[in-house]
Amino acid sequence: MYKVWDLENISKWERQKHGGIIKFICLEGVMKWVILSTLIFLSLSMLGKEMEQEEIVTTCLIWLLASLIYG
Repeated sequence: MYKVWDLENISKWERQKHGGIIKFICLEGVMKWVILSTLIFLSLSMLGKEMEQEEIVTTCLIWLLASLIYG
């Protein structure tokens, strides 16, 4: 995330560090990863065929798990 450790990035890191690990996982993992990726994946999948509700839920759960691991 931080390629250059200048004063601005150090202060950003300090704010992020004080926010805690749960907030970091929720923002960086879930919000930025799972929501965007799931929407893209579902839209591409639905273009080719109709998906059943079970497939949609399974896809969302897989991306949620992947985002938690990523975060």
